[in-house]
Amino acid sequence: MADSPRYLVDKRPRALAVLAASAMLFGAMAVVTRTVTAHISAAQVAAIRFAIGLVGMGALIALRPAWWRATRPVLLGARGLFGALSVLAYFFAIQHVNTGMATLMNYTFPLWAAVFSAQFLGERITARMTVGMVLSLTGLVIVVGPAGFAAASGGSLWLGLALGIGSSVSGGAATTIVRLLRRTDSAPSIFTAFCAMGLVVSTPLALATWRPIPVEVWPRLMLIGLLSLCAQLMFTWALGYVPAGQGGMTTQLTVVASYGLAWLFLDEPVTPVVFAGAAVVMTGIWLVSSHRPPAPAHVPDEPE
Repeated sequence: MADSPRYLVDKRPRALAVLAASAMLFGAMAVVTRTVTAHISAAQVAAIRFAIGLVGMGALIALRPAWWRATRPVLLGARGLFGALSVLAYFFAIQHVNTGMATLMNYTFPLWAAVFSAQFLGERITARMTVGMVLSLTGLVIVVGPAGFAAASGGSLWLGLALGIGSSVSGGAATTIVRLLRRTDSAPSIFTAFCAMGLVVSTPLALATWRPIPVEVWPRLMLIGLLSLCAQLMFTWALGYVPAGQGGMTTQLTVVASYGLAWLFLDEPVTPVVFAGAAVVMTGIWLVSSHRPPAPAHVPDEPE
């Protein structure tokens, strides 16, 4: 830790705890989303999630104006766009494959974040990281399994896999941009931009695929919005203080939570093969994310 500023080191334990809590909330959100997409389209769920987040952030910033610090509008817009595409692809993937598999694919985003960081932040892709990427892709093949690939002839699984990987690529781009933004901009500002752009991107799709929303579904939609609001704020804040290796592995708790909760509440099976494949994926992600990039030049203090 000698190469990191003292104010970053001091906040790491709390940031890791916050990141772990956000990961568990994201896992719960995935399971609730699965139950809702049985009634309405994934685009509707995403649009309502973004709308709730935007209203919530507007209220928080109105109460605490000091939380608003946005200095790089182009990057904020890019973060919002890639984040919105990631969420939309992820929610659609949940409709085509089970909750755990969709979440596992989405949470391979550290692999793509490493690629984008090498391209745009000047970070090196080492032999260790290359091995990790190969391991993760191998693990995904194990999770899907021969039976899954055989069933893909109908198209639904292939579409779900493509959407899951698309959500991961977009998530990797968004995460790289967040790392840049956290040097200058506050977590609430970044999340507000994400919600605003997400609402712009998802609304046309939601209107095109609109289905009447049953009354009993609205409480779950509100819960999705609340879980997302809390989890995303916590995630964005923690990224400013957590090293890449620790952060990458901590976010994988979302995969564990989504598989566990889906097994508990949705009766989605977790076979030994799926368990082994997921372990291979997470090992690969650990190899990739344990590479430590240079510490940021500055991370602004957040208002308490």
